[in-house]
Amino acid sequence: MTYAKTPNNHETYHQVIEEAYSAMADPAVGPWKVGLLKLLVAVCNLPGAKARYVAILSNALASLPIENRTWFLETYAVSGAALAQIDNPPAWPDVIGTPEDFPTPDAQDLADYIAAMDRRLTHYCETQAARVIKMGVRVALEYSMKDAEARRFADLTPTEQGNAVPADFPYVAAYATSAGLSLADGMAAVTAQAAPWNALNAAIGGKRQDFQIVAGTAEDAAAVKTAYDTHAAAIKGMVDAALA
Repeated sequence: MTYAKTPNNHETYHQVIEEAYSAMADPAVGPWKVGLLKLLVAVCNLPGAKARYVAILSNALASLPIENRTWFLETYAVSGAALAQIDNPPAWPDVIGTPEDFPTPDAQDLADYIAAMDRRLTHYCETQAARVIKMGVRVALEYSMKDAEARRFADLTPTEQGNAVPADFPYVAAYATSAGLSLADGMAAVTAQAAPWNALNAAIGGKRQDFQIVAGTAEDAAAVKTAYDTHAAAIKGMVDAALA
């Protein structure tokens, strides 16, 4: 679908957004192009912005891969109302009007839908995991590197551990220094912190793999969507429990 890149007024913005939104088979899958998201940002930044468009924008941003969402949030001034809902967005608003019926899906359509929903669940897993380790690719990498260094340190002999130098373990060494700990105590602290996260991460990965199995045997798109909703809710519940 094509749409005007520079609408003449905000009423046109609304029309463009609604046409694009109604044309999506599943708005959680998109596609959400930067141009369309920019129109939503413009509408949501207007005084008295409708909750409908705030809900669409927050859901659309939540459905993006973390790196794409981070770039967009750093580049465009998203309204505070939409930002507040990204981690736990409301239900997708109903489509206004009746969009043209989609053709009856065939086996390839179902396979494509399963693949799209699997990508969506992968992105959702990242979003939920980010609630535990904070948002952002850099922070996630820092956590992973500290955990890897602690594991490598644990594999050393006691003598080798005693001779270890901070330069060989820069991530944990920086953490230990800031916390006023020795290198060995910093390793122990990182290992203790990583244990529950590693267990949760494994559980999240297990739910995603289980979804792939269930979706792979689904007879239609409705069954795939039900499987997605069930597994996404289970993942959110595990993270909620971990943060409680």
